[in-house]
Amino acid sequence: MSYSNGETLILAALRSISGGVWTVSNSGVGKWSLLNTGKADHYAILKPGAFVHSFQAASNSLTEWRTVIEVWQRYKDDSDSLLSLEALSAAIIQKFDQENRLDDTTDTVQDSVCSGGGEVTEQWTKGGGPAWLKQEIFIDWKEEANVTFS
Repeated sequence: MSYSNGETLILAALRSISGGVWTVSNSGVGKWSLLNTGKADHYAILKPGAFVHSFQAASNSLTEWRTVIEVWQRYKDDSDSLLSLEALSAAIIQKFDQENRLDDTTDTVQDSVCSGGGEVTEQWTKGGGPAWLKQEIFIDWKEEANVTFS
């Protein structure tokens, strides 16, 4: 397995949230161009976060990965836009509370958790005024691997 394989599992779990909230047209890995498509009023963009790599035993490594889910909500008005962003974030947190192994069939992912997130930020237009609200959600997951030394 690798980081990108785990990220693919996270994207699949995100897109499986009930109600069809996240689709190929409003979620992706590193696809900030989605924000310019105008196809939705909300988007989720995954990106790599920090990681820690260590050895647990003579031939076992453990990598603790972080995947950041940026949740974007188009700004329409003061209260409704924020409430929509909060609902999207809450649904993601609830989903990843249930996905402690990310549906990994290789038994490589040892544990995953929604460990927190960032504060809501406003993304302003060039002329002034908010265009987007954004919040980051952190998904931390552990990958164990056997290492063959050369």
